[in-house]
Amino acid sequence: MVNVRDRNSVDHIAIRLLIANDHFGEIALLHRTRRSVSVICRNYNTMAKLSLNHFREIISSFPKFKKAITMHAYKYVDVNIEFKMKCLKKLTYLVGLPTSSFHHFMHMLEKQTFQRDQLILRAYDAADTMIILYSGSCEVVTYCEGNKFVIDHLEAGSIINQNAFLIEDIQYVDIQCSTSVTILKLTKERFK
Repeated sequence: MVNVRDRNSVDHIAIRLLIANDHFGEIALLHRTRRSVSVICRNYNTMAKLSLNHFREIISSFPKFKKAITMHAYKYVDVNIEFKMKCLKKLTYLVGLPTSSFHHFMHMLEKQTFQRDQLILRAYDAADTMIILYSGSCEVVTYCEGNKFVIDHLEAGSIINQNAFLIEDIQYVDIQCSTSVTILKLTKERFK
């Protein structure tokens, strides 16, 4: 049984039942990322495990296998993947990317959690991280003569630093959590 927890911490139970000869974990192997779902065994079973090194050996020997498993992964119906895709489609510079590159980009995003009033980004730091607000809300803040001014309120689905990230600019405002927040981030280091 495959369970998924969405961005609002709602568990989607049994979105897919696995039977003999099914597989899971291929997204993590294809994109070298963390697993995106939980798999729960409800009865006795026997499974085989494929290491990353063995997976690489197989796909180098059988390129059609990699293509087949990749195409299979594109068909998954997952609320988290749908959310990420919806957000990333807002980025005009990703329009026209091949599907494989778009999915790889999507799976490079890493989750991080912040508490209320915590700064996600600080003014005048390098804009070396692009952020998608996954859950919660933030304020875009600047200061003038020691007074705090809230420029904007951001909600889940907002994208932060998408342009400054590409041109290696600096961050000009603070981004501060107004609630507890989970973000999806892409750092320059991971992007390279």
